[in-house]
Amino acid sequence: HTRYIGDWSSDVCSSDLKAGWVPAHFWVGVAFVAQWACAIGLILGVRTRWAALGAAALLILAAATLQVVQGFRWKWNTGGMEYLIFWAITSVMVAHHAHD
Repeated sequence: HTRYIGDWSSDVCSSDLKAGWVPAHFWVGVAFVAQWACAIGLILGVRTRWAALGAAALLILAAATLQVVQGFRWKWNTGGMEYLIFWAITSVMVAHHAHD
């Protein structure tokens, strides 16, 4: 079965439906905006503490969603949450050391 690049939306949204994120397209949009807001805050150093805490919350939420959708997997190369947890911890440390 071949997947095309244009078909990514249906895969993302079907996973979101499994996790209980209904309506899926709305929550994908919310995640997109939240991730961009955190990224801009961290890159530009604007409200760094809050941007880092927001990023950590998003990453933990993504790890929890992975747990619901596919069960426990740790290693990132098998679709696990290792990478997400690492960056969540790193984001918390950035928030701890931020000078807002």
